[in-house]
Amino acid sequence: MNANGLVDLNLTANDIKQLQINKPHLWWPNGYGNPDLYRIRLQYISANTISDDTGFLFGIRTVRSEATTVNGWVRRFFYVNGKRIHLVGGAWVPDMMMNRDSLRYDYELHLCRNANVNLVRIWGGGIGETDDFYESADRYGLLVWQDFWITGDTNGEFKGSADYPLQGDVFIRNIVSTILRIRNHASLLVWTGGNEGHARKPLYDAMRDNVAMLDGTRPFIPSSSGFAKQGADWKGSWPDDKPSGVYSGGSYKWEDPARYFKLVDAGKDWLFKDETGIPSQVPYNSLAKTITNLVPDSALPYPLNNTWAIMMHVRATGIMSCTIKIW
Repeated sequence: MNANGLVDLNLTANDIKQLQINKPHLWWPNGYGNPDLYRIRLQYISANTISDDTGFLFGIRTVRSEATTVNGWVRRFFYVNGKRIHLVGGAWVPDMMMNRDSLRYDYELHLCRNANVNLVRIWGGGIGETDDFYESADRYGLLVWQDFWITGDTNGEFKGSADYPLQGDVFIRNIVSTILRIRNHASLLVWTGGNEGHARKPLYDAMRDNVAMLDGTRPFIPSSSGFAKQGADWKGSWPDDKPSGVYSGGSYKWEDPARYFKLVDAGKDWLFKDETGIPSQVPYNSLAKTITNLVPDSALPYPLNNTWAIMMHVRATGIMSCTIKIW
């Protein structure tokens, strides 16, 4: 190859025996198995001189999604290694001041793992996270729900203007760059067109088409809200071309537990809820599966009753470091 030249190299297990892995240990999300990782080292040698030497960790697993219709509402399931996964997660809002480093990412995602969370969602009003974030998510078995950088102030759905973002060419370059940067992380589960709303059609198509072309191993869904309205000629999720099948919209206040059972029984938007508030507490039998050490601790402050003791224990163990939402 000439100096400053460019060439595509396709390295396959058929040609290079070192790339063959027999009976691999699969990467599993938190609560379903170990997030086993492998390390690969690649060297480029020219004229007996190593001109490039790199290595990275990777996991072996498959992901896919499936949409079904119940009482006229679409519900989406997600699978890892062929097993349907019950997603328990929370929103992650990237630090606008870029005040996190690798140690803080590791610490906070470790807390999420200890809270029995198995998914974190990069909220669409934020930015693509750093490499340190995705590497920590890989290690702790935390699936990542990746919104592109669109929220309800685009497309005129809730407020604002369909002209946002103003520099569409820059936005598309960011799409391509981000997909290439993070697509090899085992933790990455799904791409979405944004939070609640979605961008104007040329940008939406660029998100969907580049996920299909540059990734092709995990789904894209139109929005993190099933209530977002698309044009009749817009394509749906990739690869099934169906609606998102996920819904936001609360509740954001305490509700009588019986109301949640009624919502689920009605087969409406509670088929897959991707946004609720912390006051929307789950029934005790579900809570015990999420917080496995749910026992009163009389040594903690405010020992007024068991409920306060439990809640203070939750806060003390760091669970409140994530916005926990039960899906």
